[in-house]
Amino acid sequence: MALTNLASSCAMYDSMALPERGTSSHVSLFPIFAAVTSGWAFLVLSRIDSGMKRVHEPREDSYGISDLSGPIFGGPADLEKILEVWRTSDLARSTEVWRWSYGLIDVVLVAAYVGLLWYLLVRGPASSDPAVQATRSWHLPVALIVIEVLENILQLVKPFPGAREFLWGATRLKWLLLAVLVVLVIVVSITRVVEQPDRRQMIERRLQATLAVAGQLKIQLIALAVFALLLLVPTTDQAPDMLRRSVEDGWVLAAALVAVFFLSAVLYFSDASSRPKHRKRWTPPWSLLLMGVVLVGVSFAPHVTRLRAPGILLLAIYVVGGLAGTRFHYKAAREPQRPPDGEQAEALTAEDMARARREADEERLALLYKGQRERVRRMRWWIAAVPFVVCGLALGAAETDPAFFVAESCLHRLALVLSLPMTLAAVALAGLLVTKAPDPPRGDREDHGEGSRDGDAVDSRWYTNLRRGAQAVPVSLAIGLVFSHEWLPLRLGGLGVLAVSLAALVVVLAYLQRASNLLEPPRGLEVIGFHRIPMLTLLVVWVALAAAIDDQGPHLIRAGSRPKQEPARSTVPEALDTWATRCAAKSGPTPLVLVSASGGGIRAAYWTASVLDRLAPPEQSSTCGPADKLFVASGTSGGAVGLVGYSTSFDGLDARHAGKSRSPWAQFGEDNLAPTLAALFVRDLPAAFLYNGGYDRARALEDSWSRSNSRLDQPFAWRQEPSQRRPYLILNGTMTNGCRLVVSPFDLGAGAPYQDDPARCATGERPPVSPGALDAADLLCGRQIDRKTAALLSARFTYVSPSGALPSCDGTAPVRVVDGGYAENNGAQSLVDLYTRRLEPEVREYNADHRSTCIVPIYVHVSNGYQTLTPDIVGRRSSEVMTPLRTAGAVRGQLDDVALQRAKVAMDGDVGCDPALSNKISRRFFVIHPSQHPGVQAPLGWTLSRAARNDMDRQLSAIACDKPWQSHLHEDWTALTSVLGASPKGGCESETQDD
Repeated sequence: MALTNLASSCAMYDSMALPERGTSSHVSLFPIFAAVTSGWAFLVLSRIDSGMKRVHEPREDSYGISDLSGPIFGGPADLEKILEVWRTSDLARSTEVWRWSYGLIDVVLVAAYVGLLWYLLVRGPASSDPAVQATRSWHLPVALIVIEVLENILQLVKPFPGAREFLWGATRLKWLLLAVLVVLVIVVSITRVVEQPDRRQMIERRLQATLAVAGQLKIQLIALAVFALLLLVPTTDQAPDMLRRSVEDGWVLAAALVAVFFLSAVLYFSDASSRPKHRKRWTPPWSLLLMGVVLVGVSFAPHVTRLRAPGILLLAIYVVGGLAGTRFHYKAAREPQRPPDGEQAEALTAEDMARARREADEERLALLYKGQRERVRRMRWWIAAVPFVVCGLALGAAETDPAFFVAESCLHRLALVLSLPMTLAAVALAGLLVTKAPDPPRGDREDHGEGSRDGDAVDSRWYTNLRRGAQAVPVSLAIGLVFSHEWLPLRLGGLGVLAVSLAALVVVLAYLQRASNLLEPPRGLEVIGFHRIPMLTLLVVWVALAAAIDDQGPHLIRAGSRPKQEPARSTVPEALDTWATRCAAKSGPTPLVLVSASGGGIRAAYWTASVLDRLAPPEQSSTCGPADKLFVASGTSGGAVGLVGYSTSFDGLDARHAGKSRSPWAQFGEDNLAPTLAALFVRDLPAAFLYNGGYDRARALEDSWSRSNSRLDQPFAWRQEPSQRRPYLILNGTMTNGCRLVVSPFDLGAGAPYQDDPARCATGERPPVSPGALDAADLLCGRQIDRKTAALLSARFTYVSPSGALPSCDGTAPVRVVDGGYAENNGAQSLVDLYTRRLEPEVREYNADHRSTCIVPIYVHVSNGYQTLTPDIVGRRSSEVMTPLRTAGAVRGQLDDVALQRAKVAMDGDVGCDPALSNKISRRFFVIHPSQHPGVQAPLGWTLSRAARNDMDRQLSAIACDKPWQSHLHEDWTALTSVLGASPKGGCESETQDD
């Protein structure tokens, strides 16, 4: 009875079967072309408009092309003022080209989305509906396009009397007509559903069918969502710069496109919707008990604690099945047996009920598969085209900045031009294959559990071989990524690694899903309502349970063995005396430079190293040069990485380093993202299920740094010899208990309070120099770490790089370390605390003992954030709903600036020497930063394209060479180089470095 009712309720799927092969099945590509073109044009226009907003002089307002029409709910814009800002900039000729390009692409955008709306309104499935007849006129969309062209002309021509009012009116009329067209589409669609019951039933059936297809292809859809999210939602501009870097290297681009092709092939062939006639019975119940006990026992071995999770899961399934079986058997033994008819269905035993559910499920699935085979086939072709569509859209957005705003980027212009045809070609090919490609063989024994028919034997063989080949290539490449930490990831690039990893993951999950369709679920799963083995659900439970069981974590920080005695540390008096002996002048002021560097990934590392390399290049000299005057430098995240890289330039060159460039591009120009992504997918993802420790993405990132600069493999010195001519370093991280972690030769933090009270930062045997900070040397018990490991302790920005487990001295649960920017992103707090509590008293004492000379501290902050040149707007109105959120964000940003404000106040104080000497250095606080300007802004990530590198070099050259858009910093730069004795315009003859 139950089987009959369920089968009849599912019979509607038979009526939803699409036409068989050989019948007419037309697919209209126009709405898809229009939607893709609209998306591409919108992304490109938004980047052009953003670039135009960066065209302005210091302390002047900025405007984009969209601002010409005025605010949506405001009055007309001041066209003369906006155009005057563009005409007086150093890019006056270029702005005209950008404006005309914007207008042409905007017309394409309007034509595309208007055509799409008109198709939905007039050319839809129910165009014969009387409610639609009145809307068949072409006047409305044509009028919308004409008004858009008029608006663009008014934006491009020279303003005339009344132009601003005409433009304002044309823009409002355009939005009004667009709103009318959208409302018409909605009203007509609702009318079709309400007035035609048969159409409503058809829509409901199609919706159910679409959900059923999505359920069968859920693995492919999840993989596509991840791929599109990573490429099209660039919150840090890392994805666009990754694509630019691939374009700049032809071989990497070719390898990446091949990887994307195999991702598309895997998305088509990895269909997990197997529908066998008969499922295989699960192994005897006691096998679950045996496997669970074995896994739990093995998990007590070192590094495989996470295997306890699947063991516990199997034991839980066994126990639930056993208890349920005992309960139902006991009930059946006591109650009289009654016939299993419809009136007495509640008397069925557990086995009969489970069998009925299984048989009903198989019948439903058979009906569903029969009615949806053609729909699934079509959906698979469209899914296979999506990776190339996503790449085309992302490439168009990424290449807009270099194509329009960089003069020498012919390669990027070509990539931008080809991005839209590549996207449309992928759509066209998918549409062609949907209508013309042959069906997969029905007699595939592996897919359907049936014997192959004679006519399908050959087709089944070639289809199966083609599918296995398409799946084997990405899986083989993924296995290669496990063993090749450098060569293969760098050849594939970030995009290729992402595509290969997702393809391999889809293959694995598809086969697991296939296995769940072929096997009957154990009794423990049937009792709680599962008719099939929920593979994805079990995997999620597995990884969550493993993370709760493993208290060590898979990301242990690499450190040496514990020494027999605590290492000696550097002291401020000894360091200052040695520095003064080498650098203090016999008469007159001598600058003592303190440097802080803010975080920001590879952008911060490259910018920090470039600024210091031009400001104070390390050089061998018997006198005190500009680099020798740098006393201490503090950094956070990428700024700390840049400081460590700059510090290694002071090392003497041995045979291994002979001839190796020490330029910032030589140190940070390699692709650090591709090896990190590879380790994330092929190392850390399996480790989350199976083991802890081993090679992870943190170690991959460290090794990628050391491949460019092998001096990073040397130990980080807990005590820096005073005779070494290099600045003392302070690297700032954040601990998960809220404390700051300080890695430095100086002892700045509290004395290892973690064992006493992990929630407090200021406890311990001695008060900290920097309140709220813990000392890394104390937590490590003096164990040695490499320079690259020390730098990464400050730059573990989750989730690109994992949090690090810092093992405690007594072997208890380790403390975890994350990026220093969580606590304070400017790297200034530790440095200011060191100066005010330790260094300033020593400087005062030295100046008091040496009246003819004077040590004058100078503070230099290297910020990598692109500062806006527009004046701040004070008192901007904010809605009451958004006020708390905006205030919270503003306060969080202000906390990072508090330490810089303290530094400025400290630099304004007296240092205990004759004012006649100290006043010779008039400025003691400097900030060096890039500014908003049309170009390729460097990303917050771990790979840097040449286009982004060249833009940062231009920013620094503009500061040193007094370019108009950096003139506000040129005076500070000249004063700073004058104090240090460096060349103020060094490198002005060349704005970019050699590769």
